[in-house]
Amino acid sequence: MTSVTRAMVLEAASGLRATDPDATAEAKLDRLVRDIVASAVSVGGDLVDYTAYPTPADASVTGVLIDVSLTRTDSVQTRSLATVALAPTSDGVQLDGSVVVSGLPVDAADGARTLHTSTLSGDVHVSTPVDVSDSGVLEVSLTSVSVEPTPTPSTPAPSTPAPTSTPRTAAELAAARRTYDAALRNARTKYAKARKKAGRSKRKRVAAKKSYDVRRARAKAAYRAAVADVPAGAAPAGATRSAALVSAPTTVISTDVGWAPVA
Repeated sequence: MTSVTRAMVLEAASGLRATDPDATAEAKLDRLVRDIVASAVSVGGDLVDYTAYPTPADASVTGVLIDVSLTRTDSVQTRSLATVALAPTSDGVQLDGSVVVSGLPVDAADGARTLHTSTLSGDVHVSTPVDVSDSGVLEVSLTSVSVEPTPTPSTPAPSTPAPTSTPRTAAELAAARRTYDAALRNARTKYAKARKKAGRSKRKRVAAKKSYDVRRARAKAAYRAAVADVPAGAAPAGATRSAALVSAPTTVISTDVGWAPVA
């Protein structure tokens, strides 16, 4: 497989942040991103398509998140994998801490889950491929401490009858619909602005469409939750978890943004 260097990571991130690059620059960037993909993903004879997202220009660690679609030519089966390549922005600095890749299921309004965690070291880090087939928004965070919270027992609640559900009121249903319609309008507006900012860049147009699809799916999931019947009674008691001793993670890449933030 291809060996990724710090220079390759820095150049890829810089190229992805460029506004409206010409065809020559796009072709050079495409080869560079594909080389990074090849270092982590066994491509074989699959067709490769991807969207790539850079860290901000002012981050102390520079890098890219690459969301790769691999399609088998013999069966037309597609799988989605993601990999992260990181390098320190300053010369002579070594990576430390850890990188966390989290994903929000495409049909969920909330509840992001951790997909990958790895320790950083050296002057370049390329993560192992992560299956993101069922994820919508992806985020890459950096943290220096990661201690898992430990379960603490709670006092069992007295036995109670099974809870019943209460239907939403007409006013609540109407409010949920208004919120849903507004979210769809907002998604369409952001998509139109993102398409305009993308210019001639096919890569940025694809990223804009992916962000739009995720926003729309999240709006639908939120609407389903808002119109669902409300369970009555208290939730069953169970084990609680102590607060996690984790240093505040810093999100350096989010696919809900893509490249430059769109107002």
